[in-house]
Amino acid sequence: LSIGSISQAGGRCLFCGEMFKADNRETKSGDKVRIIMMLTDDVSSITVKLFGGVEPDAPLANIKDGTALLVEGIPQIDSFENELVIKPTNVYQIKRIFPQDDAEEKRVELHLHTQMSSMDAVISPEAAVKRAFDWGHKAVAITDHGNLQAFPRVMLIADKLGMKVIYGMEGYFVDDNARAVFGGDSASFENDEFILFDLETTGLSPLSCEITEIGAVLYQNGEILDRFSTFVNPGIPIPQNIVSITGITDDMVKDAPLPKDAVKEFLSFCGNRILVAHNASFDTGFIRKVCEDNGYPFKNTYLDTVALSRYVNPDLKRHRLDTITEYYRLETFNHHRATDDAEALGRIFHCMCARLREEGVTNFEYLNRAMSESADPKKLPSYHIVLLVENDIGLKNLYKLVSASYLHYFNRNPRIPKSLLDRHRDGLIVGSACEAGELYKAIMEGKPNADLERIAGYYDYLEIQPLGNNSFLVDEGTVADFERLRDINRTILKLARKLKKTCVATGDVHFLNRHDELYRQILMHGQKYSDADRDTGLYMRTTREMLEEFSYLSPEDAYEIVVANTNYIADRVGNIRPIPKGFYPPEMEGSEEELQHCCYEKAKSLYGDPLPEVVQVRLDRELTAIVKHGFSVLYVIAKRLVEKSEQNGYLVGSRGSVGSSFVATMAGISEVNPLPPYYLCPTCKKAEFLTDGSVGSGFDLPPKHCPQCGTAYQRDGHDIPFETFLGFKGDKTPDIDLNFSGDVQAA
Repeated sequence: LSIGSISQAGGRCLFCGEMFKADNRETKSGDKVRIIMMLTDDVSSITVKLFGGVEPDAPLANIKDGTALLVEGIPQIDSFENELVIKPTNVYQIKRIFPQDDAEEKRVELHLHTQMSSMDAVISPEAAVKRAFDWGHKAVAITDHGNLQAFPRVMLIADKLGMKVIYGMEGYFVDDNARAVFGGDSASFENDEFILFDLETTGLSPLSCEITEIGAVLYQNGEILDRFSTFVNPGIPIPQNIVSITGITDDMVKDAPLPKDAVKEFLSFCGNRILVAHNASFDTGFIRKVCEDNGYPFKNTYLDTVALSRYVNPDLKRHRLDTITEYYRLETFNHHRATDDAEALGRIFHCMCARLREEGVTNFEYLNRAMSESADPKKLPSYHIVLLVENDIGLKNLYKLVSASYLHYFNRNPRIPKSLLDRHRDGLIVGSACEAGELYKAIMEGKPNADLERIAGYYDYLEIQPLGNNSFLVDEGTVADFERLRDINRTILKLARKLKKTCVATGDVHFLNRHDELYRQILMHGQKYSDADRDTGLYMRTTREMLEEFSYLSPEDAYEIVVANTNYIADRVGNIRPIPKGFYPPEMEGSEEELQHCCYEKAKSLYGDPLPEVVQVRLDRELTAIVKHGFSVLYVIAKRLVEKSEQNGYLVGSRGSVGSSFVATMAGISEVNPLPPYYLCPTCKKAEFLTDGSVGSGFDLPPKHCPQCGTAYQRDGHDIPFETFLGFKGDKTPDIDLNFSGDVQAA
């Protein structure tokens, strides 16, 4: 039985599980041991409880966590635990057999997330590398969302196993070559005519949904010259949630023209004029799909007013039609009806054109130039992109990209502008990522082949993934069925063939084993995802499993994308080490001299010249070790940071073992004095050190006056050995912990 199916009513049971906790305690009488074992089958858990002998070699006395057991017993409610437990009659130790990749030629996983993809993946970095190693894969890629935090742990386990790791990241890519006009025609905002239009549809994707209404107006310089409006019979029932939004019912469209007739009539109304729509890729995607299905030409240039509003109205956080209407204080309208939306768009477009004229932007040429110069990556839509490190140059470039994305382009996510990636692309292999990638979304939006080829041409390789990864698109009705998902994958493969790009099959792995999905579902529930219980299948697949996923392709094509091409990418990647071996402190000319000079000057000002032997020996010993091992620059950096903060009026608190370094005290880094307890005269510099261990801290010494000049002694010294900080050989890398005020941290 599975553990989850065990019940008291079921009687005697037999099940397997792995022990994850044991508790063995003697009874009060001392003649028996109460043995409690907690077992799991990775889905459910249960407690096994029995009493055994006290002998050290008793059969169950030394079973360790992780041991696989076969248990036969009777389920019963334990009066003490108040839950179902198993009273065993037989317990057998067995061997757990884990999944293996037995393919002769094995794949390479190029898209995998670890726990460092926060609140999204559940694989430890070590487990990911070890699984690939155990399966005999030549490499594995680590591609966490927007960060490289797994790199150190991955590097250590890879070194231990002798495993090749492809270091990478799934980033948030922004095309900052901002534009609102798509197509080759130019136009004057004052003189030319435009068709402003809107559609109502049965859903979000032109691949699986249909048009229910078309509304359009002929616009010129603020005036509406003509109107076009028609319902459309979609040929399928209108979903109830769409009816509640638009108010358009099946009865309203049953006698309306079919999409091919309605679109043909609409195109006749448009002629060769430039189209204008709000989120134009959505509306033109539906028009284009009908045109492609019926052989109609559709080459109109179009302008997207969402992109235009981001440029014209930068102070707006949202750019919905009703939001912009309220922003310009225009009359309200019946939102989500095509004709009303089109007329509202006309009023908005007139206001935005007026603002453009104020900036001297009167035509498309000026608009494109102005938008490109002022694009803000933090306000533009982002897409997923995979960046794999090919060599050391690529590693450095990836570090630069990540730093810039957090420091300069962070808005909910760390964004990588296209212009920045273009400057730092050397040594990186760029992949198109998942359904959240630019290419997949463009296919979903029904963009023309020329656009798809332009987008795909930017990437070094294109990804396709198992159907389960994107099954949510079917569940939410964005895609009609799984055959549509297969068609999208076929389209990506076809693009790769035409453009001579490498196409690879990746798992977008978020958990190691199929049954680990439960743990990720818990994470999704915690974030209130409505489909948290959905089975995604984002586990690490064997080569045979992945080949089976793409069995709808020819065997040759499936082998190419699953095995040949993933290994080709892996072979391109060199042996990279994200953290080089050795110690690489910053270079600061004169740091050794500066540290020694400031320490001796401070010591002499406090203790006199010549220095007392205790002070001289301690300072010499510490400085010798610090200079010898190249740590001077670290002390000097800390010293200058403290000085900078104090110059600005903010004290700095040191904490931790740095207080055991007398050099840190003399450099002004720490206020803790680690010398033996002492009396010190601030006037004549007479000092009395207590080195016999009779006093632990100078603060505990009784008050006393200098016998030479009568001045009250200062009392200090806490008798902390230097080895506490840098080890017995003084070669332990300094860990200087300082607390700065938030007001000066940026400085």
